[in-house]
Amino acid sequence: MPRLRQPVVPHLLVPLVHVPLLLVLLACGCAREAGPGPRARDGAVVVELLTAEKAAVPGRILTLGWRFRIDAGWHLYWHGVSDTGVPPSVALTLPAGWEAGPLRWPAPSRHVSPGDILDHVYVGEVVLLQTVRVAADAPLGGFAEIRARLDWLACSQNCAPGSAELVLSLPVERHAGPTPDADAITRIYQSLPQPLPEGLATVALTGTELSVAVPGAERLEFYPLDSGGPLLFAPLVAPLADAAAAGGTLRLRLRERDGQVGPVRGILYVRSGDGAARSYEMNVAAAPVAASPKEGP
Repeated sequence: MPRLRQPVVPHLLVPLVHVPLLLVLLACGCAREAGPGPRARDGAVVVELLTAEKAAVPGRILTLGWRFRIDAGWHLYWHGVSDTGVPPSVALTLPAGWEAGPLRWPAPSRHVSPGDILDHVYVGEVVLLQTVRVAADAPLGGFAEIRARLDWLACSQNCAPGSAELVLSLPVERHAGPTPDADAITRIYQSLPQPLPEGLATVALTGTELSVAVPGAERLEFYPLDSGGPLLFAPLVAPLADAAAAGGTLRLRLRERDGQVGPVRGILYVRSGDGAARSYEMNVAAAPVAASPKEGP
């Protein structure tokens, strides 16, 4: 996850306030908005909870969508490597025995600010999907409550933290039909980055350079995740220059660390000649960097 670096972000307009939703609304001027699902506005962002199922079924999965609608001129951050910013977070309070899965992130877009600052962001709207497994022994006939605390950083010329608490109450039943949001959630799921199909791209690691070739592509972009470990580590030397190219080849220069490069993890965006675009998960294992041959006496 990227960290906010000063002084790139000039100043924060609104402090984060960890208080119940009613007090958040009073303190920051958030407005509760009418609609079919729980929603709230804080600053430039409206957040809304989408659900695919009308009820919670013991032992089954609920699919949730956290929709962020972002005012024109503002953006939110992806959870990968960026020069500034932090991504949205969702903290759930669930009934006993219920389990939440990780957030699923759509592909972002590249955002270049003055000073060659490269961020990976969302504009307009983004929906983060998340599954929740209902406890197998959840009692039938009652209602179960899901509470969510959402935090984000919205940026334009300046940056402003935002937050909201949303509450969803669902009946616990033996069967659950689809909600009006179900089709939209299915389409969002289908548009998420998929595993890179075998044969689509030729990926080759030579020393500290990773080449990615997709025949027939009109444009390629790579959005890097950090390489893991105890500290965040950006795997690319020059993502602004290397990680976007017209045509079907990217050449990514990699950072060497402890005698090896990688792993390289991220999203590969491919736009074909007919304008169709798709995003794929790309994972390249770490590899040792071959030592330079010693000169003779």
